[in-house]
Amino acid sequence: MKNFNLPLYKFHGVGNDFVLLDARNIDDSNYIKNTNKICDRHFGIGADGIIFLKNSVKDKSKFSMIYYNYDGTKADMCGNGARCICAFANLLGIVDVSENFIFDTDDGIHRAVIHNRRNYLWDIEISINILSQINKINDDLFFVNTGVPHLVKFVDDIDTIDVYNEGKKYRYSTQYFEKGININFVQYGDNIKIRTYERGVEGETQACGTGVCATAIVINNLFNKSFPISIHTQGGELQINEFIENEKKILTLRGPATLVFITDKYYL
Repeated sequence: MKNFNLPLYKFHGVGNDFVLLDARNIDDSNYIKNTNKICDRHFGIGADGIIFLKNSVKDKSKFSMIYYNYDGTKADMCGNGARCICAFANLLGIVDVSENFIFDTDDGIHRAVIHNRRNYLWDIEISINILSQINKINDDLFFVNTGVPHLVKFVDDIDTIDVYNEGKKYRYSTQYFEKGININFVQYGDNIKIRTYERGVEGETQACGTGVCATAIVINNLFNKSFPISIHTQGGELQINEFIENEKKILTLRGPATLVFITDKYYL
């Protein structure tokens, strides 16, 4: 085993947890190939994924976000992870509280603002890229791509859903998306509740940022519910909003990002 002596930062966004690294001036190949070891909850630090903050080559972008799932597969975007990396960028002195800035991921450019910071808790809002129209599959099943592909399935009682086994049935079906898909089980009512099976984690996570955004889009369209829309995940509440700029709709995701710990002593 080898001690890499580079600080690792553990963050979570309403329970969706990540290991973050400042990779602006390092060779990150060893970390990428050991993603599943670092993220393992029994033999590693434990996380749903690992996020690298890198220098951006895009004009005006403050940084690039590179995201790998728990199993080592790369993903284009992660909504809760994106809010966490914005908090990380503030911790590193790259961006300031109340500053409007942009960053980039593999799914494109995102806007962000840190509304508030209290010690190691940040309130962050980011824009979400909508990469597809709503595709109605049947009366209670819909497809939307919000940076990563999602199915939104409405259920009567979310507490009785077997998320792992029911989610697997959809996750591996290429009928919906060639590389597999995330599945969100949603109970609609005065309090909108959601549980998500995420590909790459291959199980239920406490929250999924792009999943709640996909769900909000469907709810707005299906039930004519106006924004902002609050959705309750297993780990906490997230808010999705929409505004118009230059005749274009902009979707945003707002919620907390929390620093759990920092360590530079770990062995792979």
